[in-house]
Parts: sequence; C-alpha cells; structure tokens
Amino acid sequence: MRVVTIAICVCLCWGNLAAARDAYLFRGVYSITHKNAACVSDPVGDTGLMRFRIFSDGVGSSFALFDDDLAQSYRLPATTFNNTYQQVQTMAISSRFAPIGNPVFVKFGLQTPTTIGKNTRFVSIDGIIKGYGSVPTCNATFKAALLRNID
Repeated sequence: MRVVTIAICVCLCWGNLAAARDAYLFRGVYSITHKNAACVSDPVGDTGLMRFRIFSDGVGSSFALFDDDLAQSYRLPATTFNNTYQQVQTMAISSRFAPIGNPVFVKFGLQTPTTIGKNTRFVSIDGIIKGYGSVPTCNATFKAALLRNID
C-alpha cells in the first residue's frame, strides 16, 4: 500500500511540474491620471504600488493596484490585456475581502513594449478601468511604470 501511495504522489508531482508555466512578474507604481464625472470620489492623483503578471504562453494575465487602505485586483484567466475592453475578474480588499458587485472592463491603450518576453526588464502601461472603485460608470485612466521582478 505504501508503494502505491508513493507512486501516486510522485506521478502527481511530475504531472504538476510538466504543467507549470513561466510567469513574468513586474512591480512598480501607478497613478490615476483622469476620471469621468461618474466617479463618486476624485481618484485623480491617487498613486500606489502595482504588480503585473503575464504568463509566457499568453494564457492569463493580471494586475493589482495597492494604495494606503485598499487593494484591487484585475484578472484575465485566458488571455492578456490589450487595447480593447475586456471584462475581468476582480476583487477588492480593504477591511474585508469582497468581490466587486458590477462588471469591470479593462484595456491597455498603450503598453511598451507591446510584446513581453523573458528578456523584458521594463514595462510602461497607459490603461483604462471601466467600473473603477465599485462604481459601474466610473472610468479611470492610469499610467504605470514597472520593473521586472528579480527571481
């Protein structure tokens, strides 16, 4: 029985290793540069930390914005961000962990470089979040400057 259990564990581990994908992680800062009139608060000028992850095979990308009292994450499980609006999975964390109650869409109007690879060291992003701050009609524009995480 022990041999079978060990064999199953080894096979499961090897299977997981074979399925592993490379992810490129970038860290840096963001700033909200523009908002429309629908935004309840005035996020223009808000700054914070940003983490951006993209998988090497192009299947999945995400980013998270962190400020003094709130973290918001945006995830595309099967594709990468680009210059068209895409509905994202999103979550916010402040004093509690909660999903955003309205659809949220994100597009990267400009990403430099446009293709990210294993030798990419710096990424800049100009993006728009539709549904920012849990307000369905709030559109916030942001800029980010990100360096590749040192592994």
